[in-house]
Amino acid sequence: MKTKTKTKMKKITKDDLANNPIPRLASCLVLDTSISMGKLMKNGLRPIDELNKGVAMYMDAISKKEKTKEMVEISIVTFGNNEFSNDIPKHLHDPKKGVKKVLDFGYVNEGNAPTLSAGGYTPMGEAVEIALDMLEKRKQIYKETAGTYKQPWLVLMTDGYPYDLERKMRETGSYDGETINESAKRTTELVNAKKLTVIPVAIGDDANIDVLKKFSPITKPVKMNENLKFEEFFDIVTQTQAGDGQEWKIPDDSEDLSEII
Repeated sequence: MKTKTKTKMKKITKDDLANNPIPRLASCLVLDTSISMGKLMKNGLRPIDELNKGVAMYMDAISKKEKTKEMVEISIVTFGNNEFSNDIPKHLHDPKKGVKKVLDFGYVNEGNAPTLSAGGYTPMGEAVEIALDMLEKRKQIYKETAGTYKQPWLVLMTDGYPYDLERKMRETGSYDGETINESAKRTTELVNAKKLTVIPVAIGDDANIDVLKKFSPITKPVKMNENLKFEEFFDIVTQTQAGDGQEWKIPDDSEDLSEII
């Protein structure tokens, strides 16, 4: 299945950054669009549909405030599509083909949100690697132009686990993190150095919390229950990013999103 975007975002050039030195914040959504995201939950909703609503709300909320629109730059990376699935012969499987750069950094306008569809396996580690490269490149551009910026955000959302986890558990009884080790190590180092904010989100009951924790040494995963309150989650993200501070706060006694909103 293809991912469609309603409109293209206008690129923010180096001249734009240099002429408007407002502190910039690069925000990358790393979103699971594997086949399981298209399955019905107990409440009759599909995670992919609720995710689309939440992303649209997030982008629209950013666009409605001029200062926030200038400050927060959004990109979207998805992992999961039919280019890395059962439809492809095993000898042609390439996890990186399961990763898509859906949106690069640019001005966000109302109605810019893409329409995501579900399909394929879950190349989570590869997607995070690509997202980190994008954030690093964008931050370097900020340094060379505007000269002022806030540390970037990476929001990782999944309803499952990396594509190799089930095979490892079946063969060895444990998971060594083969496909996520490098990206998890990299995010951990950046977070500990206060150079990145990572928000891991577990969608539904099948998401592997232990895998998500590998990407986030400080912030524990947010666990969305079957109510799938994506819009409330993205509202919190918007408010936090638009504020003077950048600290993401979650109650110590709960991982459930319903305890936050």
